[in-house]
Amino acid sequence: MSSEFRKEVKDWLPDHNVRVTFIKKNGEKRVMECTTDPAAIPEEHQPKGVKEDNPETQSVWDLEKKAWRSFRWDSVVQVTVPFTPTEILFKGPKYE
Repeated sequence: MSSEFRKEVKDWLPDHNVRVTFIKKNGEKRVMECTTDPAAIPEEHQPKGVKEDNPETQSVWDLEKKAWRSFRWDSVVQVTVPFTPTEILFKGPKYE
């Protein structure tokens, strides 16, 4: 997984709802609508302090489950930024 891909996705997360499709550890494909936008995260779930960044994973706020979740970068199929003038698609390492 290129660091450029990660940077592009991380740049979109704080300001947009992003759709991440990835393969879970059990082999199941999952689609998650998520963000790191503080305005979309309830006050009681706002990050407290600074967490050490793990380059292998990304923590995000799952908009459907209303909870923090994470995904492994090497399991990403694709990342879509909907509701932009033209939907943006980033292809991950598991893209077929």
